Amino acid sequence: MVQLNFDGVLASLGDSASADAVVNALRGVEPVAAAFYNCCEWLGLDDLLPRTAEQAAATYYIMSLILFVTMRFVCTAMMKYVKAYKLLIGLALLAVMCCLGAMFGKGSFGVYCLMGISGCMSLMFPTIYGFGLTGLGDDTKIGGSFMVMAIAGAAVLTQIQGIVSDQTGSIMAAYAVPAVAFAVIAYYGFFIARKQELTTK
Repeated sequence: MVQLNFDGVLASLGDSASADAVVNALRGVEPVAAAFYNCCEWLGLDDLLPRTAEQAAATYYIMSLILFVTMRFVCTAMMKYVKAYKLLIGLALLAVMCCLGAMFGKGSFGVYCLMGISGCMSLMFPTIYGFGLTGLGDDTKIGGSFMVMAIAGAAVLTQIQGIVSDQTGSIMAAYAVPAVAFAVIAYYGFFIARKQELTTK
């Protein structure tokens, strides 16, 4: 089994490689990716197979979205056994580590860390939304409206991340911005944990 390295595999094939050649070259890649390519071939979706770096990046992005959706169901199931704030803290800290992995990791490891961030985020908004509305009473509707509008904060963080990238000349360094944001979410999880401990005494 070879390491997942789309760029290296595709570069060795050349620009004129047929879909069959691409599929055959990728058969020895790690199981998840191999399953994706075999499925595409079986369904006749050869045009979806990556032949350029841009297409490979799109494939990673699709896989990260699949991970996001999958983790939403996994986390929902886990809430039957693990308290929501503990899951929030755990995934927020894992997201911080994934950001650090994206900053300092090399090759495919950094890409996997980026995909991991997507999986970690699956739980965050619905959980924070639920905690934030707890105890608001008659103000629940307006509180919910403000929390939905707060999603625009992600656009602000994206701009800050772009500024950091421009100033440092490194997109990897810019992942310090979401790392800080995830650290704040982890702190919020600890705050909720402390609050629940006080209310149960």
